[in-house]
Amino acid sequence: MKKIFMSVLAIAAVLFFTNCSNGSSGTAMLDLDVRVCPNKDAQAWYDRSKPDEKQRYDDFCNLFTVLPGPYEFTWEELKNQDGSAGYEQCATKLKIRLRLNKTLKPGIDNGYADGRLMTEERMMEALQRVYDFQMVNSEGKTSMEDGDNISLFFRPDLNNKWGADGKIGASENKDAVLDFYHFLTSEPGTEFDLVLDCGIQQCKRIEDMIEFNKGLYIQPGTDVWRSNFKFE
Repeated sequence: MKKIFMSVLAIAAVLFFTNCSNGSSGTAMLDLDVRVCPNKDAQAWYDRSKPDEKQRYDDFCNLFTVLPGPYEFTWEELKNQDGSAGYEQCATKLKIRLRLNKTLKPGIDNGYADGRLMTEERMMEALQRVYDFQMVNSEGKTSMEDGDNISLFFRPDLNNKWGADGKIGASENKDAVLDFYHFLTSEPGTEFDLVLDCGIQQCKRIEDMIEFNKGLYIQPGTDVWRSNFKFE
């Protein structure tokens, strides 16, 4: 009986220390205000645009619908990164679900004079410049509008991946861009989990940052007018 009791204690101890070693990682479901809207530069350009140019921008704003939350937010401690105790770093990610309203089609490639259509590679290059992702605070301000609290904003990004291999640093997130492209060029009604990298943050600050960030603005920028996408 004593041996059984000691075995149970040993197992409990292993589980305890395993959980402690992962104590800086976690998941939370966030009730965020997620919307597609223009940034200030795009809005100013839109206001002085011709009707057909406004339609091109409207098409990108209505290309997909953001489905209701809550939305999954995760953070994972970078175990392979050396650092002093109390300053552990965590890679963060936000997942939102989208539903496609229209299918994105290639238009005429502006880089050539022979009227050829955009290739898949050219479409993905253009898409990387179309959407900007900005977290907002309780006042609806982005980090560019609330410089005093800039360190409290998560930094959502589709094009780059932070914390690869458990280390501080970034690499191109080609797989994420390709997945987003395949979603936008699929059939209307398709649903998709868009996972945005939110940067590397101090693990001990995650709770405060979750409280501070209240929404996500998906903002088609002025590059919308530099490409010739079509929609069906």
